[in-house]
Amino acid sequence: MRFSLLIPLVLGACAIPRGVLDTIDRTETTLVMAHKVYAPLCAPEYLANAESHLDFTRVE
Repeated sequence: MRFSLLIPLVLGACAIPRGVLDTIDRTETTLVMAHKVYAPLCAPEYLANAESHLDFTRVE
């Protein structure tokens, strides 16, 4: 009985909400556009922070 109650909790915890995936896709697009307009030259720190936050979001 207890085991059958844990299965939905464990499987539900591994799911990524669709809204998070959409935000990740939009952020990736924004970063690609930022690279095209020379953001690494103008604002390297902000760009590096955005890229590291995106990487962390993918892992988390």
